[in-house]
This record gives sequence, structure tokens and C-alpha cells, in this order.
Amino acid sequence: MAANTNEPFSKVFEAWARAWAHNNFSAKEILILIALAQWAKTDENGRKYAWRSRSELAAFANCSEGGVTSAITRLKKTDPAKGRNVRGLELKSAGHKGRASEYYLMPDTPLPQQGKGKPKGKKRCIHKQDSGTGRSDQEQTAVEELIERIQNGQA
Repeated sequence: MAANTNEPFSKVFEAWARAWAHNNFSAKEILILIALAQWAKTDENGRKYAWRSRSELAAFANCSEGGVTSAITRLKKTDPAKGRNVRGLELKSAGHKGRASEYYLMPDTPLPQQGKGKPKGKKRCIHKQDSGTGRSDQEQTAVEELIERIQNGQA
């Protein structure tokens, strides 16, 4: 059976999947997060956000639109009594006039660093004035003389 490569896929960060498992997210909530992650965009602060209509989410999660609404309500809250210490969604902008609401995905879970991982700017090392060996002038002279003698075959 050949795979359908024309359907959307989602890139789910490992930290997100761990948070879902450790914080008792339901299957419906995970499906909604996956459906939103398929169309995720990144804002200027590096946070992931997405939107989809309730009917699309209901079709993907195989539930009613009311079920999607209640799942989104649960995803926007933490509930330490039930073992949920992270939120799955945070409202970015409310939907109105037929537009879907936009949500930040996994706002309490930091995204992994991408790229080189080193901050740009000045290097954090001490530049030495001498040849970089950390020797005094007398030691440096003695070493140079020894090298000369070895090269001349006198050592």
C-alpha cells in the first residue's frame, strides 16, 4: 500500500510529545494539537501559532464541534489536581465574523534551540598579548634557543 504524500503532516517537537504524555492530555486533545501543528507558523518572537476552523478540527478528531470547543477550553487551562501542569493552547487572537481563533501552541513548553546554538556577538575568550603560550619573555627566549640548538644538532 503506497503512502499518500499529498496530505499535510505535522512536525511535533519531542518536548511537546513528552509534555502530552506526562500531563495526561486526552487523545482528542492530542489530535487537536496535531491538527493545529500541521499549519503552524512562527511569530517574530519564535513562538508557534496556528488556526483552523472548528469543523475542520472536529473532522480530524472524529468528534462534534461541541467536543472540540470543550477540548480547547481544557487545553487553555492547567489543572494540577489532575496532573496537568502545562497548557496546550494560549489564545493569540479571538475569532470573529467567520474567522477562526488563533492559538499559540504549547506556550508553557520552550522550543528547542535551532541552528548553531551559539549567541552572536563578541567571543568570550581572553586574548593574550604574547605568543599565546603563557610563558614569560625569559622562558620564551630559552625555548627559542633550545629549538635553535636542536636544529643545529648541538643538543
